[in-house]
Amino acid sequence: MAVGELARTRVVCPVCGRPPDTAGPAGYTCTRGHSWPREREQREALRAAAARRCDFAAPEAPAFSTWADGAAVVGRITWHWPRWLSPGFLHLLCAYTGEGKSTLALRIAATYILGWPWPDGTPFGAECGPVLWGESEGAQSLNYDRALTWGIPLDKLRHPLPDPFTAVNLTSPRHREAMLAAAADPDVRLIVLDSLSAARPGRDENDSRCIADMQWLAALARDTGKPVLALHHLRKRNLLDVDRVTLDRLRGSSGIPQLARVVWALSIPDRDHPERLRLECIKNNLSKFPAPLGMTIDDKGVVFGEPPRPPLRLTEAQLAVLSALSDLGEARSDMVARIIGGNRGSVHRRLKALVVAGAVKTRTLNTVEVYALTDFGRACLEGDGQ
Repeated sequence: MAVGELARTRVVCPVCGRPPDTAGPAGYTCTRGHSWPREREQREALRAAAARRCDFAAPEAPAFSTWADGAAVVGRITWHWPRWLSPGFLHLLCAYTGEGKSTLALRIAATYILGWPWPDGTPFGAECGPVLWGESEGAQSLNYDRALTWGIPLDKLRHPLPDPFTAVNLTSPRHREAMLAAAADPDVRLIVLDSLSAARPGRDENDSRCIADMQWLAALARDTGKPVLALHHLRKRNLLDVDRVTLDRLRGSSGIPQLARVVWALSIPDRDHPERLRLECIKNNLSKFPAPLGMTIDDKGVVFGEPPRPPLRLTEAQLAVLSALSDLGEARSDMVARIIGGNRGSVHRRLKALVVAGAVKTRTLNTVEVYALTDFGRACLEGDGQ
């Protein structure tokens, strides 16, 4: 120990209180001849030196909060559109450019403004009110014209900035404050951001700061207790992409879908019929996945119905399985294998693939899995599903 450290500990004789006159390896001796061991003083000196090096004082009691504190503020999960849209959470709507993201978002906004049924026919059960629409893609003229055509009052669609033609910029603290203030209005029912990438000018979508932007949007939904629907693009296709949209098809950092609790995807399963869109949920942390919907856009608005499927290109082996099921009606995989003369394992895998494609349905009968054709499977067998 340095001499200075020893001096600052104010070592004194435990009997008379005088400072030590001599210090040896075994201990100290004062001017009156009292001796005491050195070990205790060393421990105290080290403790005092460590305390002086600390630049903060330990709190008297640890400060923390509990989940009960948070739950008392945000409450339980509720739904405006069951399994699709929940107040207090961030949602993403993803599609390729020009495939109907903004059109669908405006249709959702119309439900809040006019009380229209939800796309799946579920009645609107919440309170009607204005929608906050943060436009960042310069599509104001298109939006105004579409809203007027559909009969949506323009004064019920709010822009968070004084100038209706100023693009929302999430990287601007001033724009964030304006958006938060507008969203906090009790009358506002839904918050739309069109689009996420355009609202972050100058920042690459793979930039690590995108997580901070998504955290801000998620906090906006949580703190206002309203659903936030942010529109986002899919990346360019590559040769390994399948027809169905998955989370890894979203453009940019993986942090973008990470903070959204529900992610919707719009896609065109059959390129021969680009007017037939498929709306499905590809991420849902809040409930089971809802059934996908079909969607077409015309001059009068949006029409919803049965979801389109990608064209099914069947192999001869798959056609043989469908033909066997057509004869059997409902059968186990081993029964199908006996009819077509194939390996049971291979036939089982073909059946599972056909179930995924929607050509075959399955159920459990007396603890055994049995298979049967769907209407789509019969159409494929007749040549109408190709």
